Amino acid sequence: MLNVVQLQGRLVDDPSKVFIMHTAKGDRAKYTFTVASQDDLGKQPTYFIPCAAWGKTGDFISKWFHKGHMIFLTGKLTSYRDYSDGEGNTKIELLIERADFPSEKKMELAEAMEDVPPVELDEEDLPF
Repeated sequence: MLNVVQLQGRLVDDPSKVFIMHTAKGDRAKYTFTVASQDDLGKQPTYFIPCAAWGKTGDFISKWFHKGHMIFLTGKLTSYRDYSDGEGNTKIELLIERADFPSEKKMELAEAMEDVPPVELDEEDLPF
């Protein structure tokens, strides 16, 4: 079976930390946010996709992406029962496995790094 979703869109809201799971390896936070997306031609309505990211992926997204930012996501479609309202409604969300900047942002970052001079190290600075 194959369950892979790739999505590019804009964040509708800032990622928010909604849950922290305590494990033997440390705490893992769950971040949730919504992404608005359309097809390339813009003829379809805008889709608002609920997303969730755990651990380091969620930390990365909450640090670098905010409301209105364009984001490229890879993940899998998941569903679960939400009993918070007492009814057990089925919720669907995109569980994010990888988040990336769109190609325009990568180009901006690469151009910004061109102005940074290389670091010169002496043999004495090396720890080995």
